[in-house]
Amino acid sequence: MKTKFLSLLIALFAYTLGFAQELVTNGDFENGTTGWSGNALNVIDDGSGNHVNAADVAAAGPAYNVNISNVLTITNGTSYVFSFDAYSDRNRTIVAGFGENHGPYNSTTVTPTLTTTKKRYTYVLTANGYGDANCRVLFDMGAEVGYVAIDNVSLQVVSSSNDGTLSDLKVDGTTIPGFSSSTYSYSVDLPQGTTTVPTVTATPTQAGANAVVTPAASVPGTTTVEVTAADGVTKLTYNVSFAVAGPTGPAPTPTVAAPNVASLYSDTYSPATTADWNPVWDSDNVIDLMISGNNTRKITGGGFLGIDFSGSTHLNLTNATKMHMDVWVDALNDGWVFNPKVVDFGGGAAEASSVIYSINAGTTPTLVPGQWNSLDITLTGTRSDIAQVVITSNIPTFYVDNFYFYNPTSALGTSEVSAKNNLKIYPNPVAANSSFNITGNVKTVKVFSMNGQLVKTAKAQNVNTQGLSKGVYIVEAVQEDGTVKRTKLMVK
Repeated sequence: MKTKFLSLLIALFAYTLGFAQELVTNGDFENGTTGWSGNALNVIDDGSGNHVNAADVAAAGPAYNVNISNVLTITNGTSYVFSFDAYSDRNRTIVAGFGENHGPYNSTTVTPTLTTTKKRYTYVLTANGYGDANCRVLFDMGAEVGYVAIDNVSLQVVSSSNDGTLSDLKVDGTTIPGFSSSTYSYSVDLPQGTTTVPTVTATPTQAGANAVVTPAASVPGTTTVEVTAADGVTKLTYNVSFAVAGPTGPAPTPTVAAPNVASLYSDTYSPATTADWNPVWDSDNVIDLMISGNNTRKITGGGFLGIDFSGSTHLNLTNATKMHMDVWVDALNDGWVFNPKVVDFGGGAAEASSVIYSINAGTTPTLVPGQWNSLDITLTGTRSDIAQVVITSNIPTFYVDNFYFYNPTSALGTSEVSAKNNLKIYPNPVAANSSFNITGNVKTVKVFSMNGQLVKTAKAQNVNTQGLSKGVYIVEAVQEDGTVKRTKLMVK
């Protein structure tokens, strides 16, 4: 009677906590190969009386070329806690997860990095769009060479007891962009000059789970969040890696004499034309930064950046011999390139000719990660009517400053710049806290600082200068016929 009563208590306790049923057969390999199949099935004693599956990959190929699997039932739309112990004789990855044991072989997998230390890997994974009685837990190990030992494989339906996921993960009070309870690693770029480790807070999905946050020792560094589920056994680890991205200081100050320069972007020189760094036809994003008091542009997207001045002053660069830009990249992986293209309209309304200059880790000039690269590129080709520059690059993020054309030995001269669609305004110069007039039929007017910041808008031909400090500005007007005209304005 006591035995039955004790069994009843255990059953009630298990029911109360919601313990999930183990779906993997012989996950600890103590029954040899029972329940398992695959060309890498090799159960051995690891020397301590414990059994593991040991695979030694001699030649790399497709990951599925070396594999083991365990057939079981997967239910479509259901989330599972997937856990296993693993180690290798080197740092290497494997593919692990579950999926169909038949075509079309839909699966849900992760790619953990193994080390020489035995470690438990735990994930919450969901079967989306598939599921039946002929599915499997799988380990594909053929993509890299090296020894792989696997043990204590477990798959259980997520319950309140074994759910170690987070419902929210915040950095300094703000949820990490792209946060998902099933995503366990995040990279957060911090502003230049950051030295304090941000505060990470974590909210477990289940009230019975506990999250312990271990802050990074410094920046750069990684804060870890270990979540222990209510069962006291299931543990998930989230990682938030912090890095100070981008330049640690300003780009070098140019020394070329101003008369020898036609500038597109630099604090040192006045711009030779009003350039649109965010035309509708390009794919990248432009963010303006201030680094140690120096204006800098951050480019993200990894596609192509357009610098368009086709509706403004085109540049006659026949007398220019060099194109200069200061470029910073945080990293430069194999295959990453940086290809500026200089576009000549040839007196027309579109590209007539162009020259592409390819720059990567192996060219001269070159790109070196983690420093400002002062690129001086020798110009070639026709360049009497330059109206665009297009930078095609698969580098996800790069920084640009001091972008200009020049001749190191002689002045370009005002005759070297051809006016296209110049706007006529008067008076110019104009007094502060007064107004100026624009000729023609105007729909909208925008006034930009020489750093490209919009400082005033209007919808009339008479524009007041209230709020504008003394200095030089760019006035852009859209005419009734859609023509965009620009010119410089001096406020005195």
